[in-house]
Amino acid sequence: MQDILDRTGVGRSTFYAHFDNKFDLLTAEIPSLTLPISEADGEPDLLPLFEHVQEMRPVMLPLLSQPLLGEIVDTFQRRLAEAWTEYLAGIGVAAEHRVVPAELLAGGFMSVARDWLKAGCEPGPVAICREFTPYSDAVLALAGSGPGRGPAT
Repeated sequence: MQDILDRTGVGRSTFYAHFDNKFDLLTAEIPSLTLPISEADGEPDLLPLFEHVQEMRPVMLPLLSQPLLGEIVDTFQRRLAEAWTEYLAGIGVAAEHRVVPAELLAGGFMSVARDWLKAGCEPGPVAICREFTPYSDAVLALAGSGPGRGPAT
């Protein structure tokens, strides 16, 4: 903690006035990162999420082997699922049919982002977003079609 305070020039009392701990600092921006999903008017733009992952690669890559990453990933994935749930509500998906697509989209994004980080964020964010989007669109289409109107089982 002292290293963070020394590097930023922020006093301990000022830090604790804004954050409870280092974990709070690391996860503080997660809600704003998911706004392109939860507040989307039309199809959500996922490119800012992929751009953020690429931008944070120098920080995230070393954390992949640290237990703290699990907490950060869980927090980010929970917030993504909440954002997708909000989006699904906005397009009229009944509450009882929001959990599965929201969790699929959040978990899918996190899994792709983790592998993409390990691959050096190649291809770039535009290309990975272009590759991911048809799958997210398919999940959204199925969620919007309602129960019993999706593909035959």
